[in-house]
Amino acid sequence: MDYIIKHNISYLHHMTNIRNLNNILNNGLLSHEEAHRYRIIVNDISNQSVQARRSSRIIDNIPLHRYVCFYFSPRNPMLYALKDIQDKIIFIGVDPQLLLHPSTIFSDGNAASDDTSFYRGTSMLDNLNWNIINAVYWNNYPDGRRIKCAEILVPARVDINSIMRIFCYNEEQINIVNELLSQRFHIAVEINRSLYF
Repeated sequence: MDYIIKHNISYLHHMTNIRNLNNILNNGLLSHEEAHRYRIIVNDISNQSVQARRSSRIIDNIPLHRYVCFYFSPRNPMLYALKDIQDKIIFIGVDPQLLLHPSTIFSDGNAASDDTSFYRGTSMLDNLNWNIINAVYWNNYPDGRRIKCAEILVPARVDINSIMRIFCYNEEQINIVNELLSQRFHIAVEINRSLYF
């Protein structure tokens, strides 16, 4: 059974400030640790207290900060916390076939939480609470805030060849993205306000 199709996973979503896109196109999607080591993050949208908690987490013998992180659901509590600047945020939609890679791990909630479990292998996608992950809002569900932020973790780096689409908040963003893509990259770009608040 194709569990990616079963759970209607079209993309793995990476959230970033649009000012980071040029470096992503030139270097690929890097883990938190690698991106900071090479000083290629122009604008870090992450919550520093959350990052401090994530820095101590070890997943499958690898520090959490050494993974590139994606969400199944981009419209989640992290974005809600950033809703005042969401017109600066883009979502990079990556090929969900990355879930088939043996080094890819995914979680049933926010990776920083002690209550979160981690899995490998697409058949284990059945263990996730898709009703909450796919819900428009999470507050009506027990533990909804944690579950809505279920993550996909890929060690170290994801090549730009895995990028399928870039989702934007408005026309201004699309113009910036298209200018950066120019003739060098053939990546689809679209406005999708349903991903935002």
